[in-house]
Amino acid sequence: MPWQKQSKRREVGIVVRIYKTIDGAIHQIQEPEEGCWIALTNPTATEIFEFSEKFDIEVDDLRSPLDEEERSRIEVEDNYTLILVDVPMIEERNDKDWYGTIPLGIIVTGSMIFTICLEDTPVLTRFMEGRVRSFFTYMKTRFIFQILYRNASMYLRYLRIIDKKSEQVEEKLHLSTRNEELIELLELQKSLTYFITSLRSNEVVLEKLLKIDSIKKYPEDTDLLEDVITENKQAIEMANVYSGILNGTMDAFASIISNNMNIVMKVLAIITIVMSIPTIVFSAYGMNLSPAGMPFSADKWGVINQDGETVINPSYQEMIVIPDKTKDVFICTYDINEEDGTYKTKALNRKNEEIFTQYDQIQVLENIDENDNIWYEKNVLKVMQNGKYGLIDLNGKKLLDCEYDEISAMKGIENSLLIRKDGYVGLANNAGTILIDVKYSDIKNLGTTYKEGYITTDENGKCGIVSTTKIQILENKYNEIKQVYLGDNYYVVEDGEEKIINQAGETLIDKGFDDIKSSTKRGIIFTQKDLYGEMTTSGDILIEAKYKDLKEAKEGIYIAKKDEKYGIIDEKEEEKVPFEYTGIIYNEKANLFLAEDENYKTTIINDKYEKKLNGVLVELNVNDKYLRMRVDSDYKYYNLNLEEITSQEALPNNTLFLKKENGKYGYVDKKGNVIVDYIYDDGTEQNSYGFVSVKKDGLWGSIDKNGKTVIEPKYNLENNLKIDFIGKWYLGEEIGVNYYCDK
Repeated sequence: MPWQKQSKRREVGIVVRIYKTIDGAIHQIQEPEEGCWIALTNPTATEIFEFSEKFDIEVDDLRSPLDEEERSRIEVEDNYTLILVDVPMIEERNDKDWYGTIPLGIIVTGSMIFTICLEDTPVLTRFMEGRVRSFFTYMKTRFIFQILYRNASMYLRYLRIIDKKSEQVEEKLHLSTRNEELIELLELQKSLTYFITSLRSNEVVLEKLLKIDSIKKYPEDTDLLEDVITENKQAIEMANVYSGILNGTMDAFASIISNNMNIVMKVLAIITIVMSIPTIVFSAYGMNLSPAGMPFSADKWGVINQDGETVINPSYQEMIVIPDKTKDVFICTYDINEEDGTYKTKALNRKNEEIFTQYDQIQVLENIDENDNIWYEKNVLKVMQNGKYGLIDLNGKKLLDCEYDEISAMKGIENSLLIRKDGYVGLANNAGTILIDVKYSDIKNLGTTYKEGYITTDENGKCGIVSTTKIQILENKYNEIKQVYLGDNYYVVEDGEEKIINQAGETLIDKGFDDIKSSTKRGIIFTQKDLYGEMTTSGDILIEAKYKDLKEAKEGIYIAKKDEKYGIIDEKEEEKVPFEYTGIIYNEKANLFLAEDENYKTTIINDKYEKKLNGVLVELNVNDKYLRMRVDSDYKYYNLNLEEITSQEALPNNTLFLKKENGKYGYVDKKGNVIVDYIYDDGTEQNSYGFVSVKKDGLWGSIDKNGKTVIEPKYNLENNLKIDFIGKWYLGEEIGVNYYCDK
């Protein structure tokens, strides 16, 4: 949230996160799998040794990215390749946020990819959030180049910010007789020095990447790498130019300030003698004036309607629009203290009238899904009165009295709110109904697919399960409740013993497995000595533990792995698809298997296990019932029966359709008539607002549904952004935040 204090350098905790592309979307998983991405943030020595031993990676190579002074380089080993580059970061100097660099390590093995860094970096954040187009964890080469492109783009972005900051400081210097602005310029110069040094080191690494053979490169990936090198060179040039300008500016203004100070001191000496008391008053005023009243103060937020008319004047540091068109509620945040995280809030309606004034603070309830996408709980607001929290609806009706120490959303579960009081926690819903009494030390959900109850932990640390209707399903006597399988059976730990029990607490299975991975229609997937098999809930073996991976795709059909390759088998272990792929995914809604080979090509397999299509899968849209593939260097559309269709058939509501002629892109209508000439280097299909985005000479612009140019290509947007223009607006860094182009 905007009012939360941003973490500074060296405050990052230990984080090990594992991601994998499943059904075309990024998901966080619990255990490493083939084709996954393991993100290590400031790992401990113990974790480093564990990963080194498990994945046969040298300890020194895992440690290298944790040394802030480590140089950028490439190390090629027998079973993996280490790529070490510097990434830009925001760091604290002189009590302000400035820019520096830290190393980022990328380790590529035959089956997965690792990233190691001292702290969370914006370079990787967008990948974790699933906001990078054509990003798949199993496409390791493309992933590496996408990271490097994102890194170069971040340098360019921060350089532009540095340039703007230097211009603002320069404007202040025209009016200032103090040297604080010179100190700011010095800090900006330090940032540029760090950037130049790091960018030059990265340049050597990028050039070497073109030559080494340990990382497979494909035509589309090579083009991306060349783009990375170009972006990096541009960043170096920009950094050098800005550094030269800053040096000249600092020298000039240092002389000007010195001269001005001599004059001012003479004037102040006279004023002090004549009028000492006013001098003291005015000095105090000048030192303590609120920035809100000064020129060049920070940008403020307001609200406009669809006609561009001002609804709420831009006078707030942050603004949240409640996502309910029937309720005119806007939450305004202001007077934010970045040091201690305190802030003030108020609620306004469309008439710019303050509402719910009886409360000291008003907040939306932020929730976050398994992919770390942020959303807000519907129809409810968190309010504070006399230091205690309660709930109201969007009409101001009281749902819970202000008597709780904290109220927060249950992560990933809509309409489930944790309420804390006197050291204990309970559960309520958005209507203010108490679902679980406030008497537990902790409450967790059973899982995203099983929402009929919650895992409760009492003050003695023992776990149990309570239903959403307050029924005690399992008493609080277990050390741990791991997962729920087959509806009413549970994977628990009791007195150090792992077992499967039923709702009555009776033991179903307590031996014959090392771990339980998932449930199936007829039993459970288990592991024994790192090999996968299947058994019933009574312990009868259905499939012997002999596979390196085993997942049920649909009833009686399994995706299995042996000899480092994936195939498809049935419940009798008969091969439906041979073991010859590096990865296989089943899309239940489309009823299709997506099998990838060593060349990152995807074979589409139907429900009869026939191999129908082969190419680079770009998009699988189940809702609109089409998929888009790159076949023979061209994009083609298919329906879910895997029959080729035109873009007009796949996108019937569009008025413009992207088409390529002689290496250039243009747009045609439903009848094939050319509406926009073939003059662009890239383009997107028409979005739901009726606009398309076009790229020419490296710059992006916008065209409306009639083919009329709204914005000539003039905006240098990051390539890994979702380029989605909506007239003169485009989708920015944060999800759901649009930025106006015509500034």
